[in-house]
Amino acid sequence: MKRILSLITALALALTFSMCTSGTEQIPGKSYWKVTKMYYNNTEVALPAEQTSEMFFINNMDISGLCGCNNFFASYWAVPEKGSINIEPKMRTRKMCPDMNYEENFIENLSKAARYKLKGEKMAIKDKDNNTLFELKRTEINRDQF
Repeated sequence: MKRILSLITALALALTFSMCTSGTEQIPGKSYWKVTKMYYNNTEVALPAEQTSEMFFINNMDISGLCGCNNFFASYWAVPEKGSINIEPKMRTRKMCPDMNYEENFIENLSKAARYKLKGEKMAIKDKDNNTLFELKRTEINRDQF
């Protein structure tokens, strides 16, 4: 009887603590996100017309993607319980692109990331002052090369 009571108590405590988190969802590994909006200095920036901006969360530490016409690679750390994220750009290709200013702003925004909010198939990445940097939409795509 004591064993059953202990099990019920442990289960009740586990359910209570799991309901107390006020954060957001975990960013799933191997998930592909298309940038639908980018903001720079609190102003929406037009996405390059013939290029794609995307982020591919490879695992729980690495991001790869396109910041217009150049590829980039970054590391990230996220704490879902707090909705916090830190993105550290590591490297990128250096092709001459039609809108290099957009690409520079994209990489700078990655460095400013401090918070994220994930809700279903949409994610917002924000700075430390809660200003939106990126709005993304999850897209299913086969990215075996990553």
